[in-house]
Amino acid sequence: MLVSKCDINSSNINVITGAGVLSYGGITFSGTSSTINTTTQTVIIGSDLTKVVVQIFTTPGANTYTPTAGMKYCTVEVVGGGGGSGGCQTTGVGQFAASAGGGGGGYARKTVSAATIGASQIATVGAAGAAGSAGANAGGTGGTTSLGAIVSATGGVGGGAGFATITLFFNIGGAGGAGSSGDFNTTGTPGLASH
Repeated sequence: MLVSKCDINSSNINVITGAGVLSYGGITFSGTSSTINTTTQTVIIGSDLTKVVVQIFTTPGANTYTPTAGMKYCTVEVVGGGGGSGGCQTTGVGQFAASAGGGGGGYARKTVSAATIGASQIATVGAAGAAGSAGANAGGTGGTTSLGAIVSATGGVGGGAGFATITLFFNIGGAGGAGSSGDFNTTGTPGLASH
C-alpha cells in the first residue's frame, strides 16, 4: 500500500492510497480516496483527483468564471491593474521634466469551496491605468481585480507629473494597490520616483 496523503483533524482522517488495503481501528477498506471518521468509525469512499484545471482571465472588464464539473475547491489569485506613469510639461531651453512611474497592482490569494463559488462568479479584471496626458498630469490609477465579492485587489496609483524645471525636481511614484479578503494579501510595489 502507498499512502500519498493523510490529513488528520479532531474527528476525521482523510487518506488517499495507492493499490492495496488500509486498516484503521478495526476497519479495513480498499480504494484510492477515503475518509475515516474516528468518532463514528465509519468510512466514506471518495474519488480520485483526476486533473488540475487552470483558468486565466486577462481581458479587462467583467468575465464569467464557471467551475469545471466536479470541482471541490479552487485557489483564486487576483492582481490589480498597474498605475500609469505621469505626463510631462513641454520644456524650454535649459529645462528638463521627468514624471514618476505608476504603482503595481495589489495581490491576493484565497482557497474556497465549490459551495462558495456556486454555479459561477463574475471575474473582473482591472485595466491598467492610463499614462498621464501631455503636460503636468498625473497617471491614472489601475482598476480593481476581483472574483465576485470573494477576494479582490486594487490597482496601483498613477505616477506624479513631470514639471518643466531648471533645478533638481523629485516626484514620488504612485503607491501600490492592496489585496483584500484573501488567505494571503500583499501590496504592489510603488512606482519609481522621478529625479
